[in-house]
Amino acid sequence: YPIPVENSLWYPLLMENGNYYGRRLLRAAYVPYFFSQLMHLFSNRYFERFGEPVPVARAPYEDSIVVPGANGTDKAVKGTTLMAEVLQSLRNRSTVVLPSSKVLDGAGNPTQHNEYEIEYLESQMRGADFERYMTRLDEEISLGLFTPLLVLRTADVGSYNLGVTHMSVYNNMLNAIAGDMAEYINKYVLWPITKYNFSENAPKPRIAFRKLGKDSAETMRAVMQALIQGDKAEPDLEELAQITGLTLKKMRAVTAKTDAAAAAIDGGADPNADPGNPPAPKGDAAATAKDKTGAATKNRGSAVTRTASEIKARIADQASAAFRKGNFGNGFTPSLGYKNRMEQSFLEDGFAYPIAAAKMFYEQMDQWLEVVMSLGPEEFSSAEEFSQLFASAVDAKLERLTDAT
Repeated sequence: YPIPVENSLWYPLLMENGNYYGRRLLRAAYVPYFFSQLMHLFSNRYFERFGEPVPVARAPYEDSIVVPGANGTDKAVKGTTLMAEVLQSLRNRSTVVLPSSKVLDGAGNPTQHNEYEIEYLESQMRGADFERYMTRLDEEISLGLFTPLLVLRTADVGSYNLGVTHMSVYNNMLNAIAGDMAEYINKYVLWPITKYNFSENAPKPRIAFRKLGKDSAETMRAVMQALIQGDKAEPDLEELAQITGLTLKKMRAVTAKTDAAAAAIDGGADPNADPGNPPAPKGDAAATAKDKTGAATKNRGSAVTRTASEIKARIADQASAAFRKGNFGNGFTPSLGYKNRMEQSFLEDGFAYPIAAAKMFYEQMDQWLEVVMSLGPEEFSSAEEFSQLFASAVDAKLERLTDAT
């Protein structure tokens, strides 16, 4: 059945100058695509023609040559006729025997040139020329689609950063097209459907495309880790389950078994004990826990911890001053400092590569500060809140460096 006009929707993509058909993404690639098809046809004809080149023979018209006949009788044949028969009988792995008579000069002396010769009519152009031209057309098609060249092929030099930049540009182009599509879909598709099925007072729906590309994935991972550790954010288990394909369930803290845990430690349970605050272990269990705590503190590195505490205090003072002046997030650039002391601290704690460890720590923290400062001052209510988040990020970085070594 025909669809009524009021129930049909039409929206153009990349509309230009009121053209309701929009603009096709393949329009810019049509010209190189057209000539690429022609070059493929012409190159096939070229390869077919010069794959078996045309033989060219030279022979004197006036001479006649005696050749053996079929029944053992000799017969005289003109030189041109003989060369025509020789060329027609040429096949793969065949042999040809020509007279060795030389061309005479004006004085009757023989020259260096033979009277009977065979050559091949070859092309001065080679297949590599066609290959280069068709590759150029392929690149023009790629650029017509705004696809960077290094996305589909390798570069002449081994520049990884250049390839990453090309891929980033390509993803930005796709994100821009998706954003333009979203504008049309929201205005001409979703809103008319909502207004038709509900009312004009209904909330306006919007389509949201997931952005392509990964910008500073390591930095964003560090920021999210610090936010989760500082109880500023909580991961969405349903979203993680969809991404990983696993079933994730939220675990509840079990505090009802605290008495049983205490009884297992000291042989009995205190009926008046607080379930949320279990008693400290006694005897050998306490010594074992103390040994474990000391070993963990020793492995963590006392010198690095002291230097990290000074860095935390320094950043906390800078953040407090910025909040007092009202320029936090507006031109405020925190400075970590203590880099030489941190290298010495890594050396004292027995790190194999203290300078490299300190450099990695400062680079990651600088990236973390850059991303956090870009969030704006409205994300933090006080300097203490920012200082706590920064301290959690420092502890997480040092813990990863310690585990790596």
